Amino acid sequence: MDKSEGAVGAEIKNIKSDEVLSLELWDYDYMSRNDKLGLFTMLVNEKGGPFRTDMLAQNDHGAKYSLEWEVR
Repeated sequence: MDKSEGAVGAEIKNIKSDEVLSLELWDYDYMSRNDKLGLFTMLVNEKGGPFRTDMLAQNDHGAKYSLEWEVR
């Protein structure tokens, strides 16, 4: 099992309290067509973190991705 980690460092502004934010994860490569791997859904209802959200997979590859995020 590969448990590699990577930092993205993205900042999303103008999110309101109790808003649901959805982020899609895609695989872009030259070997095959672009694949949508899944969707992260986060309820932004309090400041702090780090929070962790697991991806809802939209394929049958069996991959699992988690996203760690904070609200400032």
